[in-house]
Amino acid sequence: MPCRDYMDDHGPDPQVEVLKDRLDKLSRIACKALEHIEESGDGLEILVLKDPEIHEWWSAHKEADRKEREKEAAKRRAAAEKAAMTRKKNEIKARLTPEELKILGVK
Repeated sequence: MPCRDYMDDHGPDPQVEVLKDRLDKLSRIACKALEHIEESGDGLEILVLKDPEIHEWWSAHKEADRKEREKEAAKRRAAAEKAAMTRKKNEIKARLTPEELKILGVK
């Protein structure tokens, strides 16, 4: 899971990067803990639903993680499609003679 804070970057200030790293770490910790609570089914998950602050953060975080996973999957699919297209082009080019490649302007 991508788990990070999802706050906007505010420029090259090194302190911002330090704080962002710390927030990302705390977000990963909170995410792991809340995920465990939800999956354990021992009744503690009611705390997540009752506490508005936890519920609001956890709902938003899960949605942001879902969107990030979708973006990463789309990037992987696009890279795989590009690699497959390159392989197909190379297979086709391998069947052509040097003269045919020259006529087509293919290197």
